[in-house]
Amino acid sequence: MFFILKNILIKLKMSVTAVILNFNRPQNLKNIVNDIRGVDEIIISNGKKETEIDNEDFPKYPIGYIKILNHYGEMNKKYGLTLRFLSALESSNEYVLIMDDDITPTEKTVKFLLEKVKNEPDTIHGLYGRSFNDKGEYSYTNLFGEVPVVLTRCMMTTRKKCKYFMDNFRLHETDLIKNSKPYWNGEDMLFSLLSFQNTGKMNHAYDL
Repeated sequence: MFFILKNILIKLKMSVTAVILNFNRPQNLKNIVNDIRGVDEIIISNGKKETEIDNEDFPKYPIGYIKILNHYGEMNKKYGLTLRFLSALESSNEYVLIMDDDITPTEKTVKFLLEKVKNEPDTIHGLYGRSFNDKGEYSYTNLFGEVPVVLTRCMMTTRKKCKYFMDNFRLHETDLIKNSKPYWNGEDMLFSLLSFQNTGKMNHAYDL
């Protein structure tokens, strides 16, 4: 009974899951796992057999803290960069920090974004905002405040939003996306736009 209650308490305390794709830079993933603070679960999606990492690479961490998903081969061919959101569905938490493998947000940043998404779960919160010009062309200039697009480079969202994306993203798959390198490049743009379509609320980027 003690262990059952202990596991329940652990689950209640859990708050943020970090989701990271592993493709070409496995050492970066190892550094992130050692350095990141403010999360209580990390999901790593292996997209390439040659750079695969597993739990044996992290012997000092408790069982369950790191989830390794092997998505190379057919899974990677089928989903490409949308594996970010598919992996997020394996989260033990509702709040998900989706991030690249070359950035380690500070604990202060993680807590800030968590507080924002708890207060406004209908929008995406992150560090890198993008918009479109008057001609509808995508702008690469980093923007803050209310923005139509938040990059997956570092964003806090919910498992619910990831589920909505996975249920709908195929409806927007074009020849351009099918031929993109890597496959489904621009997934953060569609994730943001689908979020706005679903809730009618703009996303937020912060200068931290």
